[in-house]
Amino acid sequence: MAYLSSSWILRAIIPALAIVLGFLHTIHPFSHRGLELRNVGFTMPVRILSHDPLVVHLKSFISREESAYLVSLADPLFKPSGIVDKQGFRKQSENRTSSTAYLPADDPVVQRIAARAAEFQGLRSYNKADLQLTRYRRGQQYKPHVDWYDQFESIINNGNRITTFFVILEASCTQCGTRFPNLRLGCDGKDPGLNETIDCEDAEGLTVRPIPGAATFWRNLHTDGVGDRRTLHAGLPPEDGVKIGLNIWTSVKTDIFGRIQSEQ
Repeated sequence: MAYLSSSWILRAIIPALAIVLGFLHTIHPFSHRGLELRNVGFTMPVRILSHDPLVVHLKSFISREESAYLVSLADPLFKPSGIVDKQGFRKQSENRTSSTAYLPADDPVVQRIAARAAEFQGLRSYNKADLQLTRYRRGQQYKPHVDWYDQFESIINNGNRITTFFVILEASCTQCGTRFPNLRLGCDGKDPGLNETIDCEDAEGLTVRPIPGAATFWRNLHTDGVGDRRTLHAGLPPEDGVKIGLNIWTSVKTDIFGRIQSEQ
């Protein structure tokens, strides 16, 4: 008596099964709409908030120990925040009333964080990263601004800031997030992960909540090197408490027309 091989059975069954499934699909098309993100059983550590411009939220970018170390390192270095004017001079401004501290580039923890930011972006080196701590106390803020330079400023600064990370180290305030007034993200409050990440009550903009350990990453420039106005953002003032964040800016070289030069 001859026995049918398993491979022969599979070759006979699979085409028939495909025909049956195709027929059922014409009667009742399959849909993925019933599967919602909040039912997948895990909290996504990285969430894209906007594809264009690219804005990404990283839930666990920095540890508590690293945060505490950086705050301690920066404590004696804090000075009133300033801005850089069109001529390249740093000055005080009522638009930015926080305190800032530049971190020593040779510190091993600082280097580790810079390398982490570079790795996330797929960069070969972290030497172009610029790290700065910003501290907001009650009522202090940074009104809407962009992190990139215009063509003239990029010449003065010998380059431009292609990306930004803003990392929350400490936050004893709740309504003191980072707000992008030119961006929108629909939020119905049904997705717990998204509701924890952004303020769903902000229907006119995108406000990222101040979650310790988390980072918001965005791209500042278009591919041609022109600054993206949609990345306009503000550091909202704490009504009470304090917020300490870490700015990580990655710079690229630009030519006299503001165009990004390829890395050698």
